[in-house]
Amino acid sequence: MDIKKLSKDLPTAFTFLAVLVTSTLFTEALQRIIFRWGMVNNYILLIGSLVFYLLSAFFALSITRDIFRLNPIKKQEKVEPHQVMIMTLSKSNFAVSESEGRLTITKNKGDSTVYLTDDLENDIKNLEHTNLQQLLRAIAPHRMELAKVILLGSIGGSDSSLDDVRKILRYYIDGVVVLNKTVGSFEDLDMLDTAFEAAVKDSKAQDKDIIIDVTGGTKTASIAAAVFALKKRDLEFQYVQTEKPYAVLAFNMVAETFGKLGT
Repeated sequence: MDIKKLSKDLPTAFTFLAVLVTSTLFTEALQRIIFRWGMVNNYILLIGSLVFYLLSAFFALSITRDIFRLNPIKKQEKVEPHQVMIMTLSKSNFAVSESEGRLTITKNKGDSTVYLTDDLENDIKNLEHTNLQQLLRAIAPHRMELAKVILLGSIGGSDSSLDDVRKILRYYIDGVVVLNKTVGSFEDLDMLDTAFEAAVKDSKAQDKDIIIDVTGGTKTASIAAAVFALKKRDLEFQYVQTEKPYAVLAFNMVAETFGKLGT
């Protein structure tokens, strides 16, 4: 049995049944009043049909409200690891160089360098004042499960960062598949929505296995990503706090029951 389909169709079915039954009774009552018996003798039938109709309509409405509740946004208690991550990127404020399989990050401010190690948490601390720090915080809860990352960069903006970020992700996550995608503009909501839809399709994964990180990119891109995720029941999005404790917060749209038939 398809529970999701049932959850959508049940209230409609109750309403349709109520209207069908009561409409038939109401019509028959009118026919009897007009064509068979006298008007005076059938007031009870007419009133009874009207009452039955109203009660049925109220019952259908109460069923809908009693069984189904929609929380448009719900923060998850814990960020669960996902297999696929879709990320919007900010334009890098760092440079990446590689020598003998080792990556070196040069900060644009102060020109200090950081040599990446296998210690992700330590590297995150050392990458202060770079937007790479937030990116690594975003992948940290998913590191052991991530199989695919889809990076979105804006043309003429963060698309120049795509290759560098792909190197960094592959450095920390063995065997991860990183797909680079470009978006015409991070200020165009239609373009962004199309890009997210394409990214989900390219992931070849179920919605429940995908998470969209809305930390990077522009504010418009973050809003578009969150709105896109809210259109899909099982698709979560996450955000990395910019202040301590720099937690990764995950959200999704949840339809849940808070009542049962017969109770």
